[in-house]
Formats: sequence, structure tokens, C-alpha cells
Amino acid sequence: MARRFRFRPPGLKPTTKVGTLGPYRGRLGLAWVIAPIVAGATVWAAGPWLPELFPHLVGAVAEASISPVRRDAIYFDAPNMGVGEIPTWIDEGLGVWGIPDDEGHGVKVGPEFDAGHFDPSDWPDEATPDSVARARACAVRFPRLRTASIKETRACQHERTKSGHYVLDRHPENASIWIAGGGSGHGYKQGPVVGELMARDALERR
Repeated sequence: MARRFRFRPPGLKPTTKVGTLGPYRGRLGLAWVIAPIVAGATVWAAGPWLPELFPHLVGAVAEASISPVRRDAIYFDAPNMGVGEIPTWIDEGLGVWGIPDDEGHGVKVGPEFDAGHFDPSDWPDEATPDSVARARACAVRFPRLRTASIKETRACQHERTKSGHYVLDRHPENASIWIAGGGSGHGYKQGPVVGELMARDALERR
């Protein structure tokens, strides 16, 4: 989804700051370029940008800090390694996991280590050489990966927390504001349930 936003309509550029967060008529609203946007209850689920919006709650020095980190993924063009031909695997010894090729996207291999911190607004496109080398190490289990060409690599955003758990709570100074973040790589799987939970709480407990 984030990659699709590269194809922005004319007038909206990556460096355009369209709004700022601040108080508005007793509530916390988004000061849009045209007019403020306010609501009776708001759930802020801004991913790795949450620390910028709420630095005193989830910033670097906060108890519930959220740190944007990158986890790389490498997609190999390897024959006979599709769905139904090989399993999904996790190799804790090598520190990698993998998913079979699905509909020609490539065999996905993810090194299980953080590849550095970064500014989420300056998102890198490709995996680091260290990540590619770790992915190639899977050839111990799957020899075809030793020489397979790479279809593409990606740098994925993770929101790392100290505990590895979500940050899901009401704003301590504004009962109409809720914060949801810190998925630590699992948000895409559990997002629908977390969204339903936060929406119900925001509507019923505002």
C-alpha cells in the first residue's frame, strides 16, 4: 500500500507537510491545509510515524517507545519452489524464514534481524547486502537458492517496542484520543482484529 502512494495525484508531493497535530476547540485535531479535521473520537494508527505525532508517549525516551526499524525481504526466482512444492519454513539456527513462490512473485526469504533504524518518511527501497547474504545462506536447506536470480528485494517497516507487544491505549490527557501501534511485524496479520477492538472501545468509551 505504501508503495502505491508513490503514484500521487499532481500537487501532492512526498515532501509536502499537509497537516500538524494539535489542540482544536478542546480536542486533538489535525490542522489540515484547508480546514481543521476534528472528531468525537479518534484512533491514531500511524505506524512508524506515531513517535513523530506523540513523542512524549511513544517517542525514543518514553516508557512505551516505538522505534521504526527495517526488516528486509528477498524474492528469489527459483524453479520448483512454489506453493505445494515446498513448505513455509523457519530456520532458527540460520535466523531466516521463507515462503514458497505464489503466483510468480518469487520465493520470499526474510532474514530474522533488524537491518537498522531509519526515518519512515525516507523509506529505503532495497535490502542491504548483509540481508541478501543471509537469505542466500538458506541454500543449506534449499540448494536452488544458491544460484537463483533475485526478482526483487524490499525494505519493510517494523514498529519495534521494548516488550514486543502492541501499544493500545487511550491518550492520558484526552479521553477522546486512542493510540494503536507497535505491531512489531505482526500488525498486518492482526490488524483487522486490533482495528475492530480499538474502534469499539473508541465508540463505546468516549
